[in-house]
Amino acid sequence: MTHTQPINSVQVIGSQNAHNAITLSSDGTMCSWSLDNLGAPRERIRVCETPSTPTGMFDLFPTCMDFFAGDQNNFVVGTEVGHIYTDQRHSSRTVPLEGRSIRRPQPFSGHSTMVSGIATHPSPSAISFSHIFLSSSLDWTVRLWSVRDNTPLHTFDDYSECVYGVDWSPLHPALFAAVDGTGRIDVWNLIDDIEVPTARCRTQFTSAMNKVKWDTTGSFLAAGDDEGHVHVCAVAEPLASPGPEDAARLAHVLAGLKATSSSANQTVFP
Repeated sequence: MTHTQPINSVQVIGSQNAHNAITLSSDGTMCSWSLDNLGAPRERIRVCETPSTPTGMFDLFPTCMDFFAGDQNNFVVGTEVGHIYTDQRHSSRTVPLEGRSIRRPQPFSGHSTMVSGIATHPSPSAISFSHIFLSSSLDWTVRLWSVRDNTPLHTFDDYSECVYGVDWSPLHPALFAAVDGTGRIDVWNLIDDIEVPTARCRTQFTSAMNKVKWDTTGSFLAAGDDEGHVHVCAVAEPLASPGPEDAARLAHVLAGLKATSSSANQTVFP
């Protein structure tokens, strides 16, 4: 038996010579497939399910997922109600991420409605940022998270429509792209500004953008819209290419966001 509900996420994990396709359907079923044999899955599990709750931890249906960089076991899942979960394909294995296990039956709470996209950090620099990830939502925001905290490090709210997709640059550690229902394609640089995008473009079409993906060189963006068009944008080299100190600068920015977030979440007693 494979999926019985719509598949909303597909990802290929593994090395160049040994990889599997992972599919996730709206009922929380995750299947692992060998690309040499697509007749039946190699593995079928329920995500975010624990022995105490045999029907699963989800309030409603999962909508998107992403695996952590270089990790075939740990992943993040967004849901229809706005909650985000981390889980493991093989939960009997305790796989630490940045010194801690990331299995998290309690949700990351922040979005007020459906999570439309999840992007874990690819960690292309010498400094590891594998503990952070982005989420986009129909609540008109993009949020930055760390697996160490259950509240967002920062909320990017310079949007007037649903945000349908988000993706980190595979080259520049501080760069990510997001697309929304007005047809905008935004590129954010966390080092330059966390309030407004560093670059923004609109196509000749007025259709909503619902998917975005960087190419492997970090120099081009592909965005898909709800009318079936695919738009390819070149990213200028000064923006696309990181400087020698950019990873350290990003670490400083994240530390500042962490301090601000912690202060905001503290309860003050009289």
